[in-house]
Amino acid sequence: MVSTKKVLIIAVTILIGVVTLLSYQLDKERKEVDRLSDNQTSLIADVEYYRTEDSLSVASVHKLTLTLEEYKRLDKAKSDSIKDLGYKLSRVNSVQEVKTESNHKIKVLIKANNVITPCFNYTSPYLDVTGCVIDSTLHSEIKMRADLQIIAHRVPKQWGFIKWGTKAVKVDVISKDKNCIITYNRYIELQ
Repeated sequence: MVSTKKVLIIAVTILIGVVTLLSYQLDKERKEVDRLSDNQTSLIADVEYYRTEDSLSVASVHKLTLTLEEYKRLDKAKSDSIKDLGYKLSRVNSVQEVKTESNHKIKVLIKANNVITPCFNYTSPYLDVTGCVIDSTLHSEIKMRADLQIIAHRVPKQWGFIKWGTKAVKVDVISKDKNCIITYNRYIELQ
């Protein structure tokens, strides 16, 4: 016959197992609620566009955290293009999208060569333009370079002057070209 002491030990062991399992499930649910709350903040917040004292263009966004399945549903074309590059989606940690637009005002003195073919050449740190006018047609080549600095940083929670923990993760994209305007910035972290 089974003694009451053994029954009590088995019951306590089962209760400890159940409590452990439930606390694990609760922790998992809390993390999911936090993720969804952060995503709501990220989706509601607009991209912050500003210029630094040096006139560098900056676009700052909050991080959006998606599961792999959510990302596949959100943007099938981009997830397919990642696969086409030879990456396994399950190994991708994050995807960042940045769009820039550069506006350069160019004044070029067109010189006529001995063959009477006016040609020009313009070079800057971010833009090269060369061309010639042949038979009243402009034949030119334009090369643009982008120098972007991407910084991910934590925004702390704050109460008065006391800062603690992490409220959000923001990603700032800075263009070194002062004529460049960042038109879009999005950071998605995959789980």
